[in-house]
Amino acid sequence: MKKVTTLALLCIIIAVAFAQPPKKLIMKDESREVKEQLEELFRHASHKEYKKAAKIIAYKGADTTRKLKDMLNPAIQEELEQATAICMNINSIDSASYEKQFYQFYIQKQPEGLWHNWIMIYNMNSGKRDTATFGFLKIKDKFTLAGIK
Repeated sequence: MKKVTTLALLCIIIAVAFAQPPKKLIMKDESREVKEQLEELFRHASHKEYKKAAKIIAYKGADTTRKLKDMLNPAIQEELEQATAICMNINSIDSASYEKQFYQFYIQKQPEGLWHNWIMIYNMNSGKRDTATFGFLKIKDKFTLAGIK
């Protein structure tokens, strides 16, 4: 009887292990989701839709209960101004470049959680190349911009 129980337990463990999607598949799916959010943010920024953009930007203010755990609230003037500033920063990069491309996606574990990062390459109008890294955290089941480097 003990052999049957051990064998059944082993079969369950193997079945659960093979039921998990491969890590690369998960990462590819997450990279697509983050890329879609970033493209949406670019659209909102270029159309000056700052209230819509605020809903996909992480709160980084003084309230520690919300910091990197909530999105900006466009109904609060100060937070709408933060969204506007971020969008204007994005627009300044876009206006100074003639082409941008998604270069590399990577995930980084930090105290705040898993950062999902896209490195973008910009071909600048000046003939130079530049990069920017857009970091996203999953907040309330949605990838939300938490930082730009």
